[in-house]
Amino acid sequence: MKRYIVIIVALLLAAITFLSFKMKTKEVKPTEKYETMWKQFDEHLKNSLPESAEKVLNEIEGKALKDHNDIQLLKTILYRRKVMDQTIEEAPEQAYLAYAEGKLETLDEVSQAVLHCQIAEIYSDYLEENGYIIMENLAIDGDMSSKEMKYWDKQTFLDLIDQHYAEALKPVKLLQEADTKDYLCLFEKNHNDYVEYEPTMFDFLFHRVAKHYRESQTADDIDPAWNTDLWWLDDKDFVKADLGDSDKPVIKCLKIFQQLIGFNMKDNQECALYNDYKRFEFVNDILDDIEKYQKAMRSLMEANKGNDFYPHYVYAYASSLVEQYESNPNDSSLFDNYRKALELCQKTVADYPKNTYYCKRTIEHITAPNVNVTFNQVQLPGEDIPVALEYRNVEHPELLVYSITENELKDYSRLYKDGILKALDKKTPVRRQVPDLPAETDYRTHSTLGTMPALDAGLYYFVAKTESNAKPSYTTMLAFQVSSLSFVTNSSHVGVLDIVVLDRKTGQPVQDATVEIISERYNYEKKKYEIIVHKTLKTDKNGLAQNSSGIATFQITLKKGNDVLLSNNSFNLPSSSGNSYAHDRTTLLTDRAIYRPGQTVYFKGIMTHHDGDRKSLITNGTETIRFRDANWQEISSAKFTTDEYGGFSGSFVIPTNLLNGSFTLQGIHGSTNNESSVPGRGSEGCIRLRNDDLDDLKENYAFEGMRVVILPDE
Repeated sequence: MKRYIVIIVALLLAAITFLSFKMKTKEVKPTEKYETMWKQFDEHLKNSLPESAEKVLNEIEGKALKDHNDIQLLKTILYRRKVMDQTIEEAPEQAYLAYAEGKLETLDEVSQAVLHCQIAEIYSDYLEENGYIIMENLAIDGDMSSKEMKYWDKQTFLDLIDQHYAEALKPVKLLQEADTKDYLCLFEKNHNDYVEYEPTMFDFLFHRVAKHYRESQTADDIDPAWNTDLWWLDDKDFVKADLGDSDKPVIKCLKIFQQLIGFNMKDNQECALYNDYKRFEFVNDILDDIEKYQKAMRSLMEANKGNDFYPHYVYAYASSLVEQYESNPNDSSLFDNYRKALELCQKTVADYPKNTYYCKRTIEHITAPNVNVTFNQVQLPGEDIPVALEYRNVEHPELLVYSITENELKDYSRLYKDGILKALDKKTPVRRQVPDLPAETDYRTHSTLGTMPALDAGLYYFVAKTESNAKPSYTTMLAFQVSSLSFVTNSSHVGVLDIVVLDRKTGQPVQDATVEIISERYNYEKKKYEIIVHKTLKTDKNGLAQNSSGIATFQITLKKGNDVLLSNNSFNLPSSSGNSYAHDRTTLLTDRAIYRPGQTVYFKGIMTHHDGDRKSLITNGTETIRFRDANWQEISSAKFTTDEYGGFSGSFVIPTNLLNGSFTLQGIHGSTNNESSVPGRGSEGCIRLRNDDLDDLKENYAFEGMRVVILPDE
């Protein structure tokens, strides 16, 4: 009896031990194994270890082949591109495409279709990114696969794109039986927004194909024989419309839309609504008929109130209103578009619990605050600074001015916006204003003119915030200078650059000004850029200093007492221009960059004579300046005679009854535009007379003159 008891106890202990082991050892599902391996692959790539990533990828491929898992096998083919991009230096796209095309036969038909679609997208992306080169290529006979893609002609790309997209949609029945959700693991981008309306892989791939053709085709590609009015019909009439027998991709896509809408109208109304929505999106992107598109969206909204898909139609209609106004901001008939779109989206968000994400984004876009400022980037010391302020959805912006050093300016130029703001927040502003702006209710951008109090000579940063605690994205900032100095450069001799320093207000030459010829150099020990002063010059009684330092490329800094003017433009010592003919040129400076209707444009001009490599000021010369409006119509003109320094000055009054926009001052002898005196900013602080550049571009630019912007009188 004891023997039996011992046996029973032993069996019980063995069973308990076995069960305990089973409980501790969790069975790993095949999908979890793949997920673990893919995480390892991603980690290796993230750490720039492509060879290690490739080893994991090969393991996944081997497992997928053993498991007969075509989806995972396809994923290894798609993700192989990431490895090849990091391991192949020359033409990685072409190497991957050859690899992928060679793998097509190893996959089942659905996976082949997905890969065909991916290959077509790669060809399309390559064509778009390198179109400026490919457009110049001539067709080459014979097999193109042995030649580098950059030498292919455009038609070769288009034919391959069409071919692979056609193959992607060929196995219709199998694609219609494949569940889209099973294949979403292949794609990094979020394709889940509309997955419930693209339930099969045929739906999914078709909409990717349609997206390509609606983005690549335009109204110019339409055959005049096609009846495009049929494309705008309502769903019931559209599915029965005869679209002709053209084999063009656009017609093929429209016929598939007919099939999808007609098929889903029977037993899946939401999918039918989705495909109808996508059909109108497809048609509008090609035909670009905003009026018909908006009419179609209004009809769909009216017919589908209460339906979960209704918010999508609202978003499409509202976004078209926004786009229509933003493309034509001066069309008064569209001034109410923002308000219409906003009210419609707000009501939809309140009434519908689902599918309102894009309506909310539209609301954010319309109601987002914005403030922007425009003023000359070099101002006169001791004088109020005129500022043009543009604002939207803002009533009390905060305007701040910070004094900065030259070194801080250089440091800030290497920071992102957030970094500059953090640095400025540690400083105390020398000026602060919080203007009261009119409360606008149309959500449009409005403008007004104001002034900032006068500043001493120096370097400054201007910051405009929509409110005191505004996010960086709602902040505008720019560097500017306050200086009474300005200068022009002139290439009088080979290897010599004339620098003439002038008083910014009077235009008279400045004697005994210091001119520094400088450049930036990176100090690897200190790990920062440093300013190197190559040569220091003094101006004579005519404000002239001549640089023959031998430094090929350099920058210029002017100093006179406490007054400093920086230029971040790069200058070059002149070489032989090759222009042997003699000609005269005129350079114009305006007193500001922005004006209101009725204001006076004050300007100064300098005339120079060019004879080969020699250039000189023209004294007692004559010039006629024409003032032209935004439509290039002459408003008025005046004749001037230059003084002993080759200069002249004048003014024109801006009429109050003309269209606002870019007005032009034009000289008979051509007029150059102003160069920058503040790093990265436009200014009239430095005028550079460029013989080579301006003569070569004479037909396009030399007679455009000095442009000034006329803002609406609000």
